[in-house]
This record gives sequence, C-alpha cells and structure tokens, in this order.
Amino acid sequence: MSDLLVNKQIAAKAERQLQDPLVIMTAEYPKWFTPLPYYTPFLFPFNVRLELLHATSFDRDRALQRLLELHPELGTNNENRSGIRLDKDKRCVDRESVFEQGKVIMNELASSISLLEVYYVGEVGTGLGPTLEFYTLLS
Repeated sequence: MSDLLVNKQIAAKAERQLQDPLVIMTAEYPKWFTPLPYYTPFLFPFNVRLELLHATSFDRDRALQRLLELHPELGTNNENRSGIRLDKDKRCVDRESVFEQGKVIMNELASSISLLEVYYVGEVGTGLGPTLEFYTLLS
C-alpha cells in the first residue's frame, strides 16, 4: 500500500545520484535533489530516503564509507587512497557513572569525526555491542 505513490523514474534518478562517488565527494547535488524528497517523501521508497539522509546529513567521509559498504563494487583494491578511513576513539566507561562520563565523552568528541568505541571497566567485551549499549543507556 505504501508504494502506490512512489515514482519509479524519480527514485531511480535519485539512486543513480546517490551511487555516484564523485557526487558524494563534492556534495554537488542537483537543485531538486534535497528539497523534493523533503517535501514529497511519498514519491521515494524508504531505502532511497535513508541513503539521502546518510549522504547529506553526515560528513563526506561517513557518506563515502556508507556508499562503499552498500556498493563494494565501486571501491578499488586500495581503499586507503580514497581517504575514507575513519579513526576509532576508544573510551573506557564505568557502569556506576555512565551518564556523567557519557556527557563528558560527547562534549569532547562533538567536533570529532572519529568513530566512538566503548568498553566497560572490568569487562572483556569491546566493539559494536558495548558501544550500542552505551548509546542506549545514554538515551
């Protein structure tokens, strides 16, 4: 029922724009590209709107990283040349004061483009699981 109003031609054109690494690198989108999905979201399927969000709302490095994750055939064998490697910032958090430490970490990393990775004091796990738990506890 939700795709009754989706315009396949416009959605295909938007997908082509979102799959073009040069467009993502330069952030030079056509004039219609950002307002049309904003004012008429029903014309676009959810996946196109989600990719538009990733391409336009985050910094260039994250947008390129997302593009290469979704379309690995666009990448080259030497991904280091494309300049999309994001640094990781590992932080140790005590569960007793997770909210206070979270405020400090968020203030320190507000202007950083590095990826936050959280691990807890006295616990073995690190990576995506503890980091997602950290975000959940802060929310």
